[in-house]
Amino acid sequence: MRRNLLHQLFISLFLCALCFAAPSFMGSSNSVQSQSFYDYFSDDHNSRIDPNNIDLDLLEELVHAEVNKLRARKRLSKLKRDPLLLRAADMQNNYCLKKGTLTHRQPSSSKRAHGDRIRYLGGDYSYTGENLQYIGFTTYTRGNRVWYDTGTYEEMAKDIVKNWIQSKGHYANLVNPNYDLVGTALAYDEDKAWVYCSQVYGKL
Repeated sequence: MRRNLLHQLFISLFLCALCFAAPSFMGSSNSVQSQSFYDYFSDDHNSRIDPNNIDLDLLEELVHAEVNKLRARKRLSKLKRDPLLLRAADMQNNYCLKKGTLTHRQPSSSKRAHGDRIRYLGGDYSYTGENLQYIGFTTYTRGNRVWYDTGTYEEMAKDIVKNWIQSKGHYANLVNPNYDLVGTALAYDEDKAWVYCSQVYGKL
């Protein structure tokens, strides 16, 4: 039991440390079509996460909703989903998943920073920013047996946003009044039982 408690403490500290935020200014903009925002989601949000069959679409809905709840409390406009920013977020999220780490950078000059990736995809926004993190399940072991304390989808979404709130740079991106668009990407590392989450913010 002491080992499990120490492991849980390690996970908590681990999550707080491994978050990255990057705001930027990008100059003038062209029109990029954005998707409509919706506030309502399935009753499945209270179901426990099955690590062998995780519903990333549901988790994205809940993370999106939690961010907009925060912005509503601050009397800020809701962030609307934007397909190009989603592609930019997905591009970096998958890169981090492949490398097994968190970074805002890529070696290719055309994709080096989030602003470069947005331009690479054909976007042109006046303001942009990026938040990254990965979050893991608490792992228990007994002999060769391994199992996870996953919690519910709603709990994980709240934890993801809470981690960003507790970091000055991430929080600044979440409540930046210049942003009104967002793309949220999630990916799951089955080997490590980590969920990678990236958000890219923008304003046309």
